Amino acid sequence: MAFSKKIRSHARRLLMPALIALAFIAGTLTNHLPFAGAEPANDGYRNQIIEILEGGSPTGIYSVPNTSDPDIEQVDVLRWGDRVMWDSSTEQNDTAGNRWIEVAIAEGEKGWMIANVADVNVKLRISSATYTTTGIEVGATVTVTEQGDQANFRSEPTVIPGRENILRFVDAGETLQVVGGPYQAEYFIWWQYEDSSGQVGWIVDVEGWFQPN
Repeated sequence: MAFSKKIRSHARRLLMPALIALAFIAGTLTNHLPFAGAEPANDGYRNQIIEILEGGSPTGIYSVPNTSDPDIEQVDVLRWGDRVMWDSSTEQNDTAGNRWIEVAIAEGEKGWMIANVADVNVKLRISSATYTTTGIEVGATVTVTEQGDQANFRSEPTVIPGRENILRFVDAGETLQVVGGPYQAEYFIWWQYEDSSGQVGWIVDVEGWFQPN
């Protein structure tokens, strides 16, 4: 048993530098992408990223914004470094005075977490993401604009590992159907699309890239 613990401890020490390096690479790539600092869309709604800090780990995500509700269920647990998306407006207080916000945790699945003002920069960090294009939702169709010409159509909603998951580049004027999302990853908002050939892929939502039909 003691030998097994030593192995696990040694493995964790070896794994940690790799994780730190990966996080650094992800941040470097994100900072150099041309759309990382997308300006607000006047007709969109502002999304914000909630990042869990060390002091807020673990943070529960619940089905309803009230821990005294007998029907409450814990739907997820966030730990240090995890990120979720908030529309910056959907919130409410419970009878105990806690402020709850509704967040998207994966591919549109939502839940509620406590985010009191005193928690900001202690348990969680709030930062701006991009604005979601008005009219984009699952089931809708969009036309790629001239600004969105040659946007990356990726197999997964991530810029890691760089270009290796790019399926192709979309063309201005083509029509795509929204089949999944919104999904927050690496400080970007992603939607999953199906093209006219039936191929499915992910594209970052950037102001001016799409015109909802």
